[in-house]
Amino acid sequence: MKKIDKIMDIIEKICLEICMVLLVVIVAEIFLQVIIRKLGFSVTWVDEASRYCYILMILCGSGAVMRKGAHIRVTSFIDLVPARIRKVTEVLTFLLVAGMSGLFAYCCYYAGTKSQDVRLSILTFVRMRDFYMVATIFAVLIFIAALVHAVDLAVGTAVVKTEKGEMKE
Repeated sequence: MKKIDKIMDIIEKICLEICMVLLVVIVAEIFLQVIIRKLGFSVTWVDEASRYCYILMILCGSGAVMRKGAHIRVTSFIDLVPARIRKVTEVLTFLLVAGMSGLFAYCCYYAGTKSQDVRLSILTFVRMRDFYMVATIFAVLIFIAALVHAVDLAVGTAVVKTEKGEMKE
């Protein structure tokens, strides 16, 4: 498990760096759009490019926070149940997330194989296949991170997070 933790830490750092770069790109694109509109011109590709950057940033960031269970959630109901049930629901939740992200990865891969020569509507130098393959990689990272966190919760090396703080069994 130590090797997996080290590898996952490296992947998490890479994902967070990618998220920071994507955020800077989004801000720069929107800033460029505002400046160009003030000059009386229009750049049509900015909206689409920032939308796809945002999607990739969400997928990449989800993979980074999933392993530690640091994603946003409402735990009001879970806080009311006993600790053992809380732990079981956390494990089941992360297994469900792993299953859904595995399905999402498969769907992205399938869509990528079916859209070989399809280009983005405005950014014609980007193929949809490339976008789908990057989304597949991030979905696989979410799958792995959710699975690792579920195993960590099940064996007791991770803690269940609640609104009141961390809860150990």
